[in-house]
Amino acid sequence: MGSAPAKIRITKIYFDSPGDDTGSNTSLNAEYVVIKNTGTTRKALTGWTLRDASRHVYKFPIFRLGRARA
Repeated sequence: MGSAPAKIRITKIYFDSPGDDTGSNTSLNAEYVVIKNTGTTRKALTGWTLRDASRHVYKFPIFRLGRARA
């Protein structure tokens, strides 16, 4: 029997940085998405995209997401 397929999940979205939204790196770095691989194998995310309601788009470069550790 083969291993279970990778399961990719968005587990948290931090869309509003604390304090004033100044557009500075500090402010922008407080806005992020946590993506977890809950499967048992690594998963290639190359070419995957994340989009928001304001039409911001992030396209993943060559990237492989490891499996979650217990």
